[in-house]
Parts: sequence; structure tokens; C-alpha cells
Amino acid sequence: MQLLAASIVPLLLGPPLVWVLQRARWAAQAIDAFVLTSVAGLVLLSILPGAIAHAGLIAVVAAVLGAILPLLGGSVFAANPAARTITLAVGLVGLFVHASLDGVALAAHDHGQEEGMPLAFAVILHRLPVGLAIWWLVRPKLGLHIALAAVASIAIASVVGFFWAHEAHDWMHGTSLSAFQALVAGSLLHVAAGHSVAPEKPARKEAWQLASAVGGLIGIGIVIVITTAHPLPHAVDTCMSFQRTLLSLASVSAPPLLVAYCLSAVFRVCLPDRHGAWLRGNSALSQTFRGISAGASANTCACTLNPRYESLVRRGIPPSAAIAFLVATPVLGVASLLVSFPLLGMELTVVRISTGVFLAAVIGLILGKALSRGPGLAASVQPLPTWKPRLQEGFHYGFVDVPDRTLPWFVAGIVAAAMMEPMLDPAVLARLPSGLDIPLLALFGTPFFFSALGATPVAAVLLHKGVSLGAVIALFLTGPAANISTFALLRALHGRRVAIAFFFILVSAAMAIGYVVHIAFPGKTVSLHALTPSPVHNAALALLALIAVFSLLRQGAHGFVSQVVELRDHHHHDHEHRGPAPHGHEPQHHDHAHDHEHSCAHHPGHEHPGAHDHDHQHSCGHGHEHEHAGP
Repeated sequence: MQLLAASIVPLLLGPPLVWVLQRARWAAQAIDAFVLTSVAGLVLLSILPGAIAHAGLIAVVAAVLGAILPLLGGSVFAANPAARTITLAVGLVGLFVHASLDGVALAAHDHGQEEGMPLAFAVILHRLPVGLAIWWLVRPKLGLHIALAAVASIAIASVVGFFWAHEAHDWMHGTSLSAFQALVAGSLLHVAAGHSVAPEKPARKEAWQLASAVGGLIGIGIVIVITTAHPLPHAVDTCMSFQRTLLSLASVSAPPLLVAYCLSAVFRVCLPDRHGAWLRGNSALSQTFRGISAGASANTCACTLNPRYESLVRRGIPPSAAIAFLVATPVLGVASLLVSFPLLGMELTVVRISTGVFLAAVIGLILGKALSRGPGLAASVQPLPTWKPRLQEGFHYGFVDVPDRTLPWFVAGIVAAAMMEPMLDPAVLARLPSGLDIPLLALFGTPFFFSALGATPVAAVLLHKGVSLGAVIALFLTGPAANISTFALLRALHGRRVAIAFFFILVSAAMAIGYVVHIAFPGKTVSLHALTPSPVHNAALALLALIAVFSLLRQGAHGFVSQVVELRDHHHHDHEHRGPAPHGHEPQHHDHAHDHEHSCAHHPGHEHPGAHDHDHQHSCGHGHEHEHAGP
């Protein structure tokens, strides 16, 4: 009974806590980040895995619907108030069902079950973000009566589950209710990620997002406690646990990722040409491989790559080089390739590099002939800075800018891989017809962008589970390069036919390459059990974690997460323009403090005013530079 009462107290603490925290902006940022990380973590690592274990693919579909229905329902709510009432009623029923399961967990300890106390503690602990979310998010948007109804529903359901645990246990874990749980979990993700409670516009730009970082770290700590007490279900006994998989993948990947950051800094210092003049080779083949080389040495995200490609086109860079650069940059990034060596092995990494180079070369040569070179603009010639500022810029780029945009993808990748390892049954994959996984993964990689670095640990788990190497290669080729943003860019610059041709060639070639690899390397697998972190790996992981903490401090929790999943109103771009003045005047530096909201997918058709050349740098998300030279 004491545990039951303790589980209700955090719900009642919501109003006084919110009243106090609303008086300080830093508190709003901390709670915002806390709700984001704790709710998202609990949904992804506790609620959804349990629902999927009981309902399978139905729960996955339900979770996706739960996440996207609120987006589609906005216009419906505006025109039909009845739809809003129905949705609220469904949400309250979902809260009731979930709280009933919490009551069952609390009753486990009361009946003397050995695992009951940790799980009961986890239930009590996760009620704090639930209570705060109700009073912080629900009450301002939906009113006091709805918030009180939500609290009452949770309290009553907890009592019901506690006293009727044995009778209700089997009923509550049925397929239908598990699917309903997944539907509600998906909607919770939408609420946590898309509804900020912090002020819309900060009074000033802060160098450190300390409050947001601390709130996010506390939320992560709560998720760790809960998932430790309530581990993910295992499909078969031979599967590794979530915690072991996560630590193994992270530790083994840490040294090559640190090396990649060092190389990024070195490339920044030693390759000062950022206007693309080096890409002007003598032949189409030379231009193509120059574009591939330039792309492989770049560490960019989706919102950097498209503006850089646009600037190359407008400067008259040969189409073969520009297209090859567009394909090679996301597919052959240094960080993802270096991490491939310990996770996939030398042979499979060489296959990955070879197929990526081949795909970029094929598309560059084919489309390069179809596209005409633009008139081009003369690149402004400016003296290179001395070595000291170049070294400072290189260090900042390699250990600040690049980690800010790659570490979120790396974290997302290893968390997804660690979730898949215990829950994915190899027998299910074995029942697929041979070769069917190749088109499935190739099409799965489109049309949404995901980083090749984040896909690498996921690929290791898929190979460990029996997915063919050809399918994984197809995923590596389509996922990073084929996305809606790139299609919009190509359509704006070259027309719809070229954009469709690009995607058709890319996806078709990726599938063909996948089948060739499948035939040439049958039965290739990866053993996660062979990943044995050493003290060197652990030391590297500690250093990488320190870099990640500083990245979180710079970006805040929402900025960090929005590198992977675009959140509402969390992309603020600061633009700095540098270049020669028009009409032949001496070069000068001028700063423009643009602080506007801007989607990470850079609009492909925008042109900068003015007839002079300039080096356009902007910040995507929070702090890392984007560079492109444009008219």
C-alpha cells in the first residue's frame, strides 16, 4: 500500500513544481529537456518493447500511427471539434490502461516477488515526468478539467491494477491492448518532441545551454534506472542484452570515431580550397573521381550538403564532379568508414567502400553527360590565413562542429542497434525468401535521410541476425543519399526529369550492386559476441562521452536531438557573410546577424541577393558551421 501511495504523490507534485519553475526561464529549459529525454526514453526503451513483444508488427504500425496522427489531426481539430473530443477520450483511456499495468507492477513487490522492488521503484520514478508533463503541457493547452481527469485516471487505474493484479495480468497483455499501448506511446513521442514549454525566443543567445543539458542528463539517468530494472524482452535466449550490446558497440567504435575527428581537423587545415576549384579536372572521369575524393573527406549533414552542392553548380563546377560529390559525401564519410572496420571487419568495409565509390562514379558519369555546365562565377581570391588561425579553426571544426552533427546520429544508431539485438528473432528473418531483403532495405533507405554513421551499428546487428551483406550494402547506398531534400534540390536546380533520373539510377544501381554482393559473398555474417572492449576502448569511450557532454552543453537537449529528428522551432541559423565588396572594391569582411528559423533541409531554390561572391557560413541546429560559396 505504501508503494501505491508513493506512486500517486509525484502526480500531485506537478502543480506546485510547475508554479515554481515557471518563474525562471532556465527552469523551463531544464524541464523541457527533462520531459523530452525521459518520456522519449521510457517510450522507446520500456513501453514500446513490451508492446512489440506481445503484439509484434501490429504494435510497430500502431506506434507509427500514434506519432503521425497528431500531425494530420491539426487541421481536423480546427474544422471538427468532435474529433478533438474523441482523441482526448482515447488518450485518457490509454493513460488508464498504462497506469493499470503500473499498478500490476506495484503489486508484484507487495506479493513478495523478487524482481518486484526495482520495478516498483521504476514505476514511482517515471511518474514524476508524467506528472510534470500533465501540468506543464496538458493543462495550458487543454484546460484544468482535462489535466485533473488525467491525474484521476492514472490514480484510479493504479488502484485497479494493484488490487486486481492476478486477474487482470493476462487480459492486460493481450494483443489488442498491447497495440493500443503502442498507439498511445507513439502519441507521447509526438507530445514530448514537438511541444516545447520554454519561451519561443530567448532574450539573448547563450554560449552554453546548461539548464537544458542538465535536464536532459537527469532524464537520461532516470531512463537508465528504469531500463535496468525492467530490461528489454529477449526474442531468444542467445540474444545479447540491451546494456551489453550498447556498451560493446559504443566502446569498440570510440577509437575510430576519435581518429575521424582528428582527420577532420587535419583536412580542414591542409585543404583550404573550399570553392571547388580543385574539382575542375580535364576529363569527365577525372572530374568524377575528384568529386568522390572531395566528398569522402567532407563531414557534412543533410543541411550542409545541399547548399554546398547548390553553390558548386552555380559556380560552374563540372556536373560530373558535382554529382559525384553529392553522392559520395553522405555515403563515404570518413567517420562511418572508420567505424566500419571494428564493427563489420576489414573485408566487409572494403566492400562497402568499393561499392560506394562505384555508385558515385556511375551516377556522376551518367548524369554528368546529361547536364550542362553553368556559366559559373569567378571565385574570389583571398589570401590564406596564417597557420595559427588555421590550426585553431581546424581544431574547432574537428572537435566541435563535426561532433555536434555526428554524435547525435552515432548515439541514435547504437541505441537502435542495441534495441534490435535482444528483440529481433533470427528465425523471422530466415523465413524471408532469399534476396528479398535487398529491395526491402534499399527502399527502406528512402525517402528519409539517415546518417551512414548511425546506420553502421544497425548494419552490424542486422548481419549478426542473418540479413545478407547485399541487403546491408543496398541500405548503405540508398539511406544516406536518397531523400526528399535531395530530390527537391535537384528538381529546383535541374528540373523534375533529372531528379527522377537521379533517384531511379541510384535505387536501381543500389539493388543491382546488392545482388552482386549477395552472390559474391554468400553467408557473410558479423558476430557481436566477438566484440570485446579493451581498456583502450573504454578510455576512448570516456573521452568520447566527454566530447558528447560538451556538445550537449552547446546545443541543449532539443538541439542535440534535432540533429536527427527535426523538432518544432529548434533550428536557428546564424549567418556570417564574408567576401569582396562589389564593383571592384577591396575585399572586406562584414557580418550579418541573421537569427531566423530555418528548416534543416535547406531550401534548394534560394539565392542570395547581390552580385558579389561570398563565402556563406551558417549554423545548423546549434553551433556547427555550414559552408558554401554562392552567388
